[in-house]
Amino acid sequence: MTCGGIAERYPDAVKAIAEQGHEIAGHGYHHEIARDLSRQEEKDVTRRTTDMLMKRTGKRPIGWRTCTQSVNTVEILMEEGYIWNSNSFADDLPFVWENGQSRLVELPRQPFGDGRLYGHQNRAGDHPDNALTLWKSFFDELYKESSIAPTFTTFQLHPYVSSRPGRTNALKEMIEYMKGHQGVWFATGIEIAEWWLKQGFSEQPALLGPQRVLKRQP
Repeated sequence: MTCGGIAERYPDAVKAIAEQGHEIAGHGYHHEIARDLSRQEEKDVTRRTTDMLMKRTGKRPIGWRTCTQSVNTVEILMEEGYIWNSNSFADDLPFVWENGQSRLVELPRQPFGDGRLYGHQNRAGDHPDNALTLWKSFFDELYKESSIAPTFTTFQLHPYVSSRPGRTNALKEMIEYMKGHQGVWFATGIEIAEWWLKQGFSEQPALLGPQRVLKRQP
């Protein structure tokens, strides 16, 4: 998740991340609060971010997570040709938004990112082991459930939070812990979105409008 302003200011870093095979997704231009923007303002931010990320990486972004999604975000992303969004806390598994012929895969978030686990980012006394314990417990339960059906989660991490000395070891240990379990798929957003659409799980997409319906095949 990369802000257009960050890509503008640090072109070499963003290019290096992309060249290592990571997916670069949009995150606003200056981390704007989307719900405070008019529809046109949000659309302009989306376009500016898209253009800058494409300029820096040579590849058009097709995934997005904004800051505090507005009532217009999903529709704007559809209009701008995005394939996936990751803003909702509404489900445990991906689902599909539909508006006419347009579809957008939602990759739901979880409210246990590093910013919260470390006491809203920087509170002293929050030991990295506490975050590691919570992450492992969350993963263990999902892994157990995956024997019945696929499970899914996103880990929300911020470089200025989790890359601090002392915390990097906890993150490294968590990644190694998950890799030690058979059948775990470390996927990019577009890989998950395309896989979900191919399976046809969301046969009844979530419709935009006052009567939104969410239904997925068991």
